[in-house]
Amino acid sequence: MNTVPSLINPCSPDQLLTQLDHTMGHVRGKVVDIDGKGISGSRIWIRETGHCAYSDIYGNFVMINIVPALYTMVVECQGFSLCETPDLPIEVGDNPEFRFIMRGLFSPKRLCNRYNANELTLQF
Repeated sequence: MNTVPSLINPCSPDQLLTQLDHTMGHVRGKVVDIDGKGISGSRIWIRETGHCAYSDIYGNFVMINIVPALYTMVVECQGFSLCETPDLPIEVGDNPEFRFIMRGLFSPKRLCNRYNANELTLQF
């Protein structure tokens, strides 16, 4: 039986997390539209390092083994405004889960929001 590998995520977030270096930082999150629906195939990357991940069919993503520092995280997906989050602190170990709310290119406000799991809200 032939199987076709996923082009978006070659392995699940749980499989990625088995490869953790515990002296590095790890980020998980979700990319959604303004209605809360996950956006698949979004490219999430760290400008300074080139680390890159793509969201799965539910909008979830994971990045592992990132040197702890302040970074600019960029989220881009077709049909939505580019989202840049400057000065995102990545610390050793697991970091708060980030939720990127993307706005369509033609929505009245061309902004995106980033929410993390501890309820701190930043708007860009």
